[in-house]
Amino acid sequence: MRQISGALREMGHEVQFTSVAMLMRLLGYSLQANVKTNEGASGASHPDRDAQFQHINQTAKAAVAAG
Repeated sequence: MRQISGALREMGHEVQFTSVAMLMRLLGYSLQANVKTNEGASGASHPDRDAQFQHINQTAKAAVAAG
């Protein structure tokens, strides 16, 4: 919010951080930062996670090589 209010002030608008925060709340925005959520109930990585990324990487390399 402070970045938004600072940018608006640089553009010549008189605005306070609290005003921006109030308007953002009214528009339905959360004032919390995004956080990574864990997949699945246990939060543990999928057992084939590395294999999945290896497959994606190999497929992408083959596509690039094929043009």
